[in-house]
Amino acid sequence: MRFVALDFETANSFRGSPCAAAAVVIDEGRIASRHRWLMRPPEGVDHFEPFNMAVHGIGPQDVMGEPRFAKRLPDILSAIGNRPVVGHNASFDIGVIRHACSASSIETPELTYTCSVVLARTMLDLPSYSLPYCANEIGFPLGDHHNPSVDAEAAAQLVIELARRADAKTLDELLTSQRVRWGTLGPDGWTGSTKRESVKVLPEVNPDADSKHFLYGQRVVLTGALPSGMVRSQAWDAVAALGGIPQKGVTSTTTLLVLAELDPTRLKPGSDTSTKHREALALRQAGHQIEIMAGQDFLALLD
Repeated sequence: MRFVALDFETANSFRGSPCAAAAVVIDEGRIASRHRWLMRPPEGVDHFEPFNMAVHGIGPQDVMGEPRFAKRLPDILSAIGNRPVVGHNASFDIGVIRHACSASSIETPELTYTCSVVLARTMLDLPSYSLPYCANEIGFPLGDHHNPSVDAEAAAQLVIELARRADAKTLDELLTSQRVRWGTLGPDGWTGSTKRESVKVLPEVNPDADSKHFLYGQRVVLTGALPSGMVRSQAWDAVAALGGIPQKGVTSTTTLLVLAELDPTRLKPGSDTSTKHREALALRQAGHQIEIMAGQDFLALLD
């Protein structure tokens, strides 16, 4: 049983704005070492918002003089080594790495990871699978929630306890027993750590599509429900049929974000309506070419 529990805190609502991180290294089922880092978020996304500061208590004065994320990342990766990563709601923490690397114009590292929320939902019967509920279930005194050191250790102890209940001697045995697939992160993209039954497979791109169509070659992300009632899988199929490449989340390779529920007449500066929208705007500010389109305009392209 060896892994690293990782937790990030961010300076603002953009996921790629890490200001603190902690790692708890587990070897042979026991804590081998603990690490905590402060850092300045990447340039251009380094402002601190009151909500985030109220949650974790970290402000700009706390990271003054600390290295930026790009300089701190090697320390984090050194602590991880060749171990898999565990995060409680791992899509957030892995997303922090993805978006911070993109905003810093550095290559995304290769990691294998899983999510303690997914495992807890599979094995426990709780009213909520937030970290306080899960920590209470296993008798871990959470205390200072949103202190990354505390949260990382809680996630580590949760996975150790779930493995004990499943009589799994390795993390791989635990995932196999619960039919949870490993997630991966790398320069070419990422895959989520999810229950095998719930995985939505993106359709294959039509090789015979018209290369002159606007969607041909576009890497397309959708957020929200389309006004026509078209479901997400149908929209993905339509994009792939026209030669586009559907994506589940905004990355530095994304070229088109569809704000499905937004009327085109309401798409104007300041109308950021979702996390994906804010992520796309931040990436544009960092120099990436991403077009943002309203749902009705997208549907018109499918006619």
